[in-house]
Amino acid sequence: MQKDTTELEQALPKESRLLQQVYQLAIRARTSRGLWRWIGYLLTLAALAYILVLLFYGRQQLGDIEWRAYLPVSLVSLPVYLVSLLLQLCVWLRLIAFHRQVDWRDVEIYSRMILLRSLPGGIWHWVGRAAMYKAAIPISGRTVVKANSIEWGLFVLAGLGVCAASNFPQPFWGLIALVILVLAVGIAARWQPTSRALGRRIFEGALWILMDVSSWWLGALILLLFVQASGIREAGLVEMAQVTTLAGVIAILAGLFPTGFGIREISLTVLLQPYMPTALGLLVALLVRLLYVLADTLWGLVGWGASRLIQRIEGYQPDVTDNVAVVTER
Repeated sequence: MQKDTTELEQALPKESRLLQQVYQLAIRARTSRGLWRWIGYLLTLAALAYILVLLFYGRQQLGDIEWRAYLPVSLVSLPVYLVSLLLQLCVWLRLIAFHRQVDWRDVEIYSRMILLRSLPGGIWHWVGRAAMYKAAIPISGRTVVKANSIEWGLFVLAGLGVCAASNFPQPFWGLIALVILVLAVGIAARWQPTSRALGRRIFEGALWILMDVSSWWLGALILLLFVQASGIREAGLVEMAQVTTLAGVIAILAGLFPTGFGIREISLTVLLQPYMPTALGLLVALLVRLLYVLADTLWGLVGWGASRLIQRIEGYQPDVTDNVAVVTER
């Protein structure tokens, strides 16, 4: 157990001391797979409870909103958000596929992880995913933490690349975007086994980055829909890409700490000021936040339920160790 803890500490990115301490406490609490399974379920229930609390305390503000203007774009945004989630799921499945034969259990864990994203603080994302994998699948916690780090790193770099590329009329920013995206492809290629041909690794790495970039643009499209529903027509998709990527990256980095909740809304409100009044920008930011929470809840529960149903039909057993790692360590 001490060896596993040391490996996980080494694999954990250099974040705040508090984050590392909380993570270490979670790791040391492991005494059996059964305990890890319950930790995963408790975190999932905590996420659902937190969502209900948000809706309860915000019921008065929700009642004051002119839903007639925003309901149509909300309905359009839900499937757009789903496509974004599916693209991110594809990246995660490919990241983990080099260490185990992926199946519907990976989809179930990813769906439950989506629910955890509603909780303040990115620690729940790290601990929750490691706990769920440790409970159900024979894969080391260190591998999950490393894959999680790569997933987040690639997504952040893709966002920064989109943000820089949205200033494409300026050659300097175009060069910055190119450097960032090449770096991201290099990291993605390095994650893959060296036994694969270099060209194949680069090609697949570029596909991962393309999917992450597409996910960011879909987020920009959702923001644009809400901005236009507010009566603002001056802003376009490129401008909203700048806003959503910068606010999103700030929120991701700040979300590693317990105080990260609300950063996205504040960032969106500030970055939307050139296009709309502050009060209207705050309303749009809160509506987008509400949509994200509802979409995470809806699609997380759908993915969880569908994957569990398919597992039952195909006869999966929760703790069967039939999946061996394709690549244990490089």
